[in-house]
Amino acid sequence: MKGLIIKDFINLKQQLKITIILFIFYLLFGIITQSTSMFYMVLVLYSMMIPLSIFSYDEKAKWDRYALTLPVSRRDLVVSKYLVYLIVNCVLSILAFVPSVATGMPLLESFSMVLSVVCIGWIYVSVSYPILFKFGVEKSRFVIMIMSVISMIAFTAGSDLINSLSISLPNIVMYIASPILSIVIIAASMMISFRIMAKKEF
Repeated sequence: MKGLIIKDFINLKQQLKITIILFIFYLLFGIITQSTSMFYMVLVLYSMMIPLSIFSYDEKAKWDRYALTLPVSRRDLVVSKYLVYLIVNCVLSILAFVPSVATGMPLLESFSMVLSVVCIGWIYVSVSYPILFKFGVEKSRFVIMIMSVISMIAFTAGSDLINSLSISLPNIVMYIASPILSIVIIAASMMISFRIMAKKEF
């Protein structure tokens, strides 16, 4: 399992370098303009690029077919993909607080924005992973593009919605309900992916 995760991060190495450059640029841009919206949009966009990149590298190398000749189960292949995104999502969540602190954004508003990035990213992955496992990158590209557009729109609308809910609902309810709902969606997505991989022929 550890080897599978390391393999994916090695594949993402070049993309991570580009992300660091973009992170620094939009961080400085946000500090100068006192606006962090573009920075958060970049985080959402990057979180959507991760699944496509990981599956694309594996598909070109026909990795799954080779991996199954190793002491690796089909469930391991599925779980490793979700764990890679979990690690990336945690890092993005931490980075999301940086511009908020730098621009003096209120803590509650900052937490709401981070919550939007995390939840939308996980919902996107929970829907896209089973599709990618089933059809592969090339056949799924158009559907993934549509999902990306919908996710960006959802992020813009969701940020305002979360901020309004934080006023009308007890914060504890929103901040507990959102992660629980995300976990349920992720669990359902993993179960679907397990079934798809169990029946898939290479």
